[in-house]
Amino acid sequence: SNALMMTGSTLEMGRYEAVGEPIGYYHFGSYMLAALSIKLDASSAVAAITGFWAPFGCVLALLGTFTLSNYLWGKKAAAFATATVFFLPDASYQFLTHSGFGFDYILRSSPGCYWGIAIFTLGLKFLLEGIDQKNFRAVALALFLAGLMPLFRAQFSIVTAVFFML
Repeated sequence: SNALMMTGSTLEMGRYEAVGEPIGYYHFGSYMLAALSIKLDASSAVAAITGFWAPFGCVLALLGTFTLSNYLWGKKAAAFATATVFFLPDASYQFLTHSGFGFDYILRSSPGCYWGIAIFTLGLKFLLEGIDQKNFRAVALALFLAGLMPLFRAQFSIVTAVFFML
């Protein structure tokens, strides 16, 4: 339905709640690939988001979590942090009815949450490493990633800004 909001598609393409709703800027990053492919057909959009965009975000989030944790605390803590991120769904849905790795889990934890975690962890790692090593290209990359955060997970923007300022 978020992809439908971005395309202005007709009612028969999907759920009626999406048609005619205003496009939230915070949906662009998470649903842009599906929105681009929905013009072909709805199944292409679903395949794009579930078969590529969400799993790719998951891989980046796990990579980001591991590299940041390894940089700060070492490999054992990095392995624990990565496993925790992988097995816990979006915190806002912890107490609602979901089943691990079922459709509800994927819908609620991906792609926005995983992309938000990826941007935050990779950005913070580049920022810290760039400051430590006086590598201003890494700092610039970190700030660029932080600027992308609102497109993927608007709720994480405040946390990202606070951590980056600290």
